[in-house]
Amino acid sequence: MKELLRLLIIALILAILFILCLIWVSQIEPDKNGLLRGGDTTYVIYEYEHKQLVDEVPAYLFDDPEIVMEVTLATPCQAIEEPQKKVEVFVNYAKKYHLTRQSGVFNGPSGKETYYNLDMSRCVSIMRSIGFSEDDYPYWVRSDGAKMLGDYVMCAAELNTRPKGTVLKTSMGLAIVVDTGTFAYGNPSQIDICTTW
Repeated sequence: MKELLRLLIIALILAILFILCLIWVSQIEPDKNGLLRGGDTTYVIYEYEHKQLVDEVPAYLFDDPEIVMEVTLATPCQAIEEPQKKVEVFVNYAKKYHLTRQSGVFNGPSGKETYYNLDMSRCVSIMRSIGFSEDDYPYWVRSDGAKMLGDYVMCAAELNTRPKGTVLKTSMGLAIVVDTGTFAYGNPSQIDICTTW
């Protein structure tokens, strides 16, 4: 009888601890920035100007959690349009869905993508001379190694079809053409993305 009573007391204590844990977990404030999955859709949640915003992201980009990396993407504005407010959002993209140092080559939304790492000061100087001011288009390096001009990844392309200042889609986000290279003779649709790799 004492053994049964002792087991009941232990079970009651465990049940009370479990209920207390549930109450504690329910009171934890959710992270304002992060990911929310629902069905076949993944949502990116972020806060901007004291408002919580939600963007829909295709769920297939998150199919491989064991190889995800953190990439900072900036909500871009077209160079030819009126600039819009800029918001940085952290998104986890599986590596196989964009250009990486390991892959070296990626078939992106605007053509074959490769990467290069050179001093970009001359290119930045040229872009400044054609109207891309330092205030609106600062040069910086994103956390994944992409070299940026404002909200745009810097890239090289064939200048007859994509002159300097052209904004185009790449697997690493919207890019701006700032340079060219000999690759353009063999493949005019190729894009060479500027990185620190």
